[in-house]
Order: sequence, then structure tokens, then C-alpha cells
Amino acid sequence: MVLNFESYNGNRYIYVDEIGMIFPNKYSDVFNNLDTFSRENNKTKWKNLLQLKYLKNKPNYIKSTFFNIKKNILSMGLQQLTLEVTEECNLRCNYCIYSEKYPTRRSFTSRYLKWPVAKKAIDYYLSMMREGLKINPNLTPTFTFYGGEPLLNFDLIKQTVEYVNNINFLIKPAYSITTNGTLLTKKISKFLVENDFSLAISLDGPKDEHDRNRVTQNKRGTFDIIIKNIDNINDKSKLHILPVFDYKSDIFKNNDFFQNANLAKPDRVSFVSTVSGSNYHESFSIEEIELYRQKIKKAKEQFFGEVLKDQIDRSSYFFHMFGTKAERTILAPAVLYQHDAFFPATGSCVPGKKIFVTVDGFYHICERVPYTFPIGDVDSGLNYYAIANIIDKYQKKVIENCLASDCPIKRLCGICFSHCMNNTDFERDSQLCKNRIHEVKKDLSFAATLGEYKNSFFSKGNFNYILNLKKYVWGD
Repeated sequence: MVLNFESYNGNRYIYVDEIGMIFPNKYSDVFNNLDTFSRENNKTKWKNLLQLKYLKNKPNYIKSTFFNIKKNILSMGLQQLTLEVTEECNLRCNYCIYSEKYPTRRSFTSRYLKWPVAKKAIDYYLSMMREGLKINPNLTPTFTFYGGEPLLNFDLIKQTVEYVNNINFLIKPAYSITTNGTLLTKKISKFLVENDFSLAISLDGPKDEHDRNRVTQNKRGTFDIIIKNIDNINDKSKLHILPVFDYKSDIFKNNDFFQNANLAKPDRVSFVSTVSGSNYHESFSIEEIELYRQKIKKAKEQFFGEVLKDQIDRSSYFFHMFGTKAERTILAPAVLYQHDAFFPATGSCVPGKKIFVTVDGFYHICERVPYTFPIGDVDSGLNYYAIANIIDKYQKKVIENCLASDCPIKRLCGICFSHCMNNTDFERDSQLCKNRIHEVKKDLSFAATLGEYKNSFFSKGNFNYILNLKKYVWGD
């Protein structure tokens, strides 16, 4: 199954999901009729296909067991321990995943993570890390602090860092935190910088854009206090700005703001979350959505112009909106490499790749899923049987349907647990799948157009893959 699409210039292509590559349309007969493709009559083309490691057979998945799950986690998981240090937040952002607009997610509470619970989670994670390092010596113990607003529980964050730093571990730990920025005093900023934190701050754009959504419990804007607090950070090399936009956002104003403001550049630009159960997007009118689409079209035209003139700033707001997405479509690991054997389709990872700890000490897949699917707790560790049950349900309810379908983007799908979970089970939403295919087709069209205008745009990533792109697609 191939996906046919056109660039903005009218050139026709196919995307071949089995190898994650795009080709000019002239190759469509080869890939659509591979079963009857004669090696003897097409030696040159067959050789090329072998070089690209074309996988003729449909992918299948392996069943989960206690042993292969644990081996997978030790060899490829344990990428970070995320501590939910509080469920409380001093803001009430309109698009927050814990607002009433996401009814399948928890609400704000006044609960805080206590040190005895945090210590158990840390000790268990480091014990697993020691075991994992025997299989994967590239592992780095990574601790992430999450909320609510995590700085409301700064004392526990400080206690955690001091405890971990005093452990005689062979590898230097890494720390990260995502904060709304309103509590970044000089004292807190100094501590985070001294301990080499990766510091992510939510800032959507200039004052009117930011204050439209990111507000206090009294609906007051937070832009001024955040800008003031950013000045408290002496070393901004570890600072990452995370803007979010929705249908009403003025993306041109945001782009200009981040281009000219004396701040760190955006690290990632995200559209408001569309996880399962969200009704946030229902608040926008058809007219607002159409106006948004017109803005996106105009912004892409501006971006193309900058690419043609070699004036592209890879740290800009628009680059993160368009350029990063194009690179991810063409060069992401999901495209370049085979998926995990448990999930040959969709974008889900094996539970335990990251460990998310809630304030009550339960382990979960990540912060984006409902809390009705625990995978262990701080007293008993990871529950491999619970993980196997989750994988088994997901394979039967989602993966089997994907593999049996004629979906042309199994590798590029990106749909994960968070899109398919309700509070009790998994459900594959056929409309979500259709929407995703439509989005990928648009992304491929945009990426192909970038390649036509300037194939050097895709200069990073797997070297052989880039050579194949230029050889087959853009003729270099």
C-alpha cells in the first residue's frame, strides 16, 4: 500500500511506508505490484529495492511476556523518571490538560508528593538503571519534575537533587523541569542553574497572545511576571521556551516576537493537545478555523521564501512550526528504523520506556494517559504482568486493526496510547485514523516541496537515507 500525494508545485510522489521513503510517482507500479515484479526483467530496479531494504511482507507483532518486556525496558527504556511533585497549580490555563476540557484526565487537587514516596521511586529507578547499564551502557539517569506547577513543591525538588547527587553513581545524572515560570525567584533559578537543569518555560508569545490563555485562577495574565522572572536566570543556555498555539493564535505576531525578543529561542512549538477525550477544540467557530487555515497557508509561503533565499533561521518560531515538522516527517527515527516489535504500527512506546510517578506513588506509562492504567508502584516496582496486559489489549484493540487495514502510514502514524485510551479500555477511532492520514499527506506534500526548492534543507540525519532521497526523489 502506497500513499499518493503531490507537492505544491504539482509534482506527483508516492510514500512507501514499508521503508519510510518517498519516490517519484514513476515508481508506483513497482511498489504496488511487487508480488508480480520479475527480478530477471528488472535487475537494476530490484537491486535498488534491495539496497533500500524493502520489506515485502506485512509487519507483525510479538506477544508480550514478563521476560521480553523486562529485557526491552532494560535495554531501551528507563529514559527518565518523572516525578509528579504536585497536582496543584497556581494557574488555570484555558487549554490545560487537567482542565474541564479534558474530562478523562484528573483535576487539580492540593496533593503533594511526599519525600518517602519520592525516595522509593528514586531508589528503584537507580537499581533498575544499574541493571540496565549492563545491557545498554549509554543510559543516563534522568530526573524530570512535573506538576501541576512543580515549583510549588520546590523543597522536595531540592531534596531529590541533593539526595541523588550524594549517591555514588558512575554516571552524572541529568535533571529537567517544565514550569509556568511564575515562581522562578532568584534563589530557585540559581539552584536550577547550579545543578545543570534543563529548564523549560511555557511562554506562548507577546503579552496579548500569551495572556489570552495562560492565566491565574483569577483570570489575570501572567506574561509580565514570567518575563521578569526569566531575567533571574543567569545562564540561559539551558533555557527552553515552549509556546503553544490554537486556532485563535496570531502566529505572525508570535513569530516576530520570538525573533526580536531578547529571550531564548523556542525549543518546540505545539498545537493544543488533541488527546482522547478532549473537547477544547469544540469552542472554536468554523469561521475561526478557516481564518486559521488561511494564516497557516500564508505563513508557509513566507517560510518557503526564506528557504529559497537561504535566510532560514532554524531557531525561529516558524521553523519549529514547519521546518521541524518536515524534518520529522522525512527523518524521524520512526521513519528511518523499524518500530518496536510489540508495536509495528502506530507511535506507541513500550510502557516503562519512561516511568511516571504520581503523588500517591503509582507508576504510569506517562503523564498524558489516564491514571486508570497503572504499571506498578513505589512499593512493588514495575508490574510486568500489568504492562503485558496493557500491551495485549492495545495489540488486540488497535494494532490488529491497523495491520489488517490498508492504512498507508503505519510507520508515520504517531497515534499512541494517549489517543486511544478512555478510562477503562482502548478504542481505535476510525475518524482519528482518517484525520491522521490526511495530516500526514499534507506534511509529506510540504516536505517534498521543501526538497524541490532546496534539497540541502534536509542536511541532517542518516547519511545513506539522505543520499537515497536525493538519488531517487530530487535527482542529485
